[in-house]
Amino acid sequence: MTQPLVIKHNYRIVIAPRRLGDYGFMTVSERMAEPDPVRRAKLYHERCESMIEQIKRHIDDVGSVYIEHETECSCPYCGNSWTPDEKGYNGCCDEQELERDKELGVTKTEE
Repeated sequence: MTQPLVIKHNYRIVIAPRRLGDYGFMTVSERMAEPDPVRRAKLYHERCESMIEQIKRHIDDVGSVYIEHETECSCPYCGNSWTPDEKGYNGCCDEQELERDKELGVTKTEE
């Protein structure tokens, strides 16, 4: 049976920042270290920027250094995963539905 020729390429080093809740002598959850997810993301970005500066200053033969991240969308009202319809509305909670109705000029009457 013929085996495929495997050639490794596109070598890179992946460096992850220390978790926000890792204080060296003790560790707490990220959410305990910073409960606000927007602020937590900002703190991680700042930590990564600091790491990039240090890498560029101290390490030779660096081709490029940049920040990569994944994106997660959630409802600003209830925190559920954001899966919008074709018009951009999620419809996951009453607050989001009220906002959509207000934007569309729809008034609901109570029965």
